[in-house]
Amino acid sequence: MQITMGMRVLSDAKIVFTAAIILGLTSPEFALSLKSLITPALVVAMSLSLRNLRLRELSVDAPTIAALFLNYGIQTLVILGLSMALIDDRLLVLGFIVLAATPPAVSLIPFTYILSGDLKLTTQAEVASYLLSLLYAPALIFLLAGEGVDLGYLISTIGWLILIPLVVSQILSKIKSSLWRFDKAAVNLLIGLVIYAVLGLNQKIILTETGLFWTVNFVLFVKTFILGLVALYGLGKTDKAITYSLFASYKNSGVAAAIALALFPAKASLPIALNIVFESAYIIFLEILLRGD
Repeated sequence: MQITMGMRVLSDAKIVFTAAIILGLTSPEFALSLKSLITPALVVAMSLSLRNLRLRELSVDAPTIAALFLNYGIQTLVILGLSMALIDDRLLVLGFIVLAATPPAVSLIPFTYILSGDLKLTTQAEVASYLLSLLYAPALIFLLAGEGVDLGYLISTIGWLILIPLVVSQILSKIKSSLWRFDKAAVNLLIGLVIYAVLGLNQKIILTETGLFWTVNFVLFVKTFILGLVALYGLGKTDKAITYSLFASYKNSGVAAAIALALFPAKASLPIALNIVFESAYIIFLEILLRGD
């Protein structure tokens, strides 16, 4: 009974991520020690998360293109435009550039299911976005942050974080095992570790540099809540609108954090750390909003 209850708690992303956020902000002393584990933890989490994503399900139809445009077009432009216009700190802008270049989070698939969105559309758009990101992410980062960025190292990092999990996940999908019932808990714990480490590394900046903190928060509020709600209400809160809302507001913060920490000083990951908080809050907000309907 206790094991079942424990697994139920660990399988709830909201509980695990909220705990990681609180610990990262209040007890960050282990964050530096865990920094070297961020990339391997994320590779494993991504491999498990992508296990149910079938590359053969790729279908580039009009709704899929619309979802990709919302994520890689509209959301990316809003992130880049606002951050470059409002923020003078180069490291923070670099963090936003990395965030803008990443694909949507894999967690959009279970979130779509929970919120009664268009699951087929989400799956198709996720497959397309991760394949596209293999070219899009390094190209955008190098184009906008190219000075001092080792292109070979950048491509290698993105390969580890996106290509390797894509390949491994397809191998794992062919393996039948009773252990897969624990994969959601394992993924949540691994992503929770990443959230804790990234927030912990930036805890001092978050608590002391309040001017930067509020400006960064404004950019994240617009790109998450404003874009997400415009997409949702613009299409009448249909199942497709729910999917579009998620693609308009979500990025893969774990991948973004790992890339930022691999390429730049820890401060560059601050916008990504705070983005985790905003996106977690948006999912909870959507659940409450749509439950009322």
